Amino acid sequence: MKYLTLIAVMFAFVLGDRSEAQSVLLKVGDYALAGSPAPKKEGITVPFLQASFSKSAKNPKAFGLWYSATEKGMSDVVLEIADASTKNVIQSITAAEFAGKSKTESMNNGSHVVSTYQFGSGAGTIEVQVDCDAVADESAPLGRKLIISYKLRTAKATVVNAVLRLKSDGDIQKIGGNGIAVTRIENDQSGFPSIVLSSPTPVNTEVGARANGLQEVSIQSLNVPVKEKAWTSIISFEAVGTTVKDAGKTLDQASRIVNRVTSKEAKPELVIFNTANPTATVPGDTVTYVITYCNIGNALAKNAEFSNPVPEGVRLLENTVENAGAEVVIERKPATAPEAGVPTLVRWKLKKSILPGEEGKLTMKVVVR
Repeated sequence: MKYLTLIAVMFAFVLGDRSEAQSVLLKVGDYALAGSPAPKKEGITVPFLQASFSKSAKNPKAFGLWYSATEKGMSDVVLEIADASTKNVIQSITAAEFAGKSKTESMNNGSHVVSTYQFGSGAGTIEVQVDCDAVADESAPLGRKLIISYKLRTAKATVVNAVLRLKSDGDIQKIGGNGIAVTRIENDQSGFPSIVLSSPTPVNTEVGARANGLQEVSIQSLNVPVKEKAWTSIISFEAVGTTVKDAGKTLDQASRIVNRVTSKEAKPELVIFNTANPTATVPGDTVTYVITYCNIGNALAKNAEFSNPVPEGVRLLENTVENAGAEVVIERKPATAPEAGVPTLVRWKLKKSILPGEEGKLTMKVVVR
């Protein structure tokens, strides 16, 4: 017997408390993204953006993107700024310098961190600023996102090329021209969740081969005009996390997120999963249908409707039809009054819109005849 059903789990994508004095934290259900514009060295690593699960999760291992993931990597150049005309390097910044060895000033109000790094002196002084801000955006997954920007200020106007090199212990995949998804690896397979970085301006992205458990990605912006003594963004991202636990749909959602940022095109797209429990039954057993839906698109899904037929050979327990947040209609076979017809289908019409990345579930129970 085949049962049609539509399933889901509701995720709250809520801005959380900061994990440390110089990180911005964005909670995504049972894990959180932590952006570190002024990172502290953590053992042998210097974090850029990482996803961490709560201690109560089955596998709380963190993954993400790093300026350095090894002690040797502390000396690696992770941000390089060059004069666009001469190709001469203006400044190279290592993972160790991002870990606080240069002059740094930080501001933190729990959702916004700005860190400034100063190099050189006199007329040759340049400043690099890393800005991480958590903001509301109803077209971002679950209504929030991180904006991460690298900015440059120089004593005189110039045009620069900039390249950011990051390493990851996840699986990095290039999406379009301006995005990457870093997906958690579990049992040597890519799965849920993914960290998605999308650039609103054109960049060149190159993903290296995996070696010693790490991958490297290089993100380059070209010919960026920098005004005299004014902060200019040289590389910027929107950063979010995926919300669909189905591994096959994780990269689908990541692709739609990147498309929203780069093309500004937005539309909702609902995916539906079907479950019935138990699946092996005898007469008298109660079966629970769970209808799960998720908006993997990049716009609000309005006036969403879901339906589930009541199969032959079962009796609907009408008082078990979940109606929270929905108008419920039960369609029936024709019957002579005052008898009510046998239910043939349950239809739900949601009263609220479904945010991108938001999941939800509806349930009903039947008794096998």
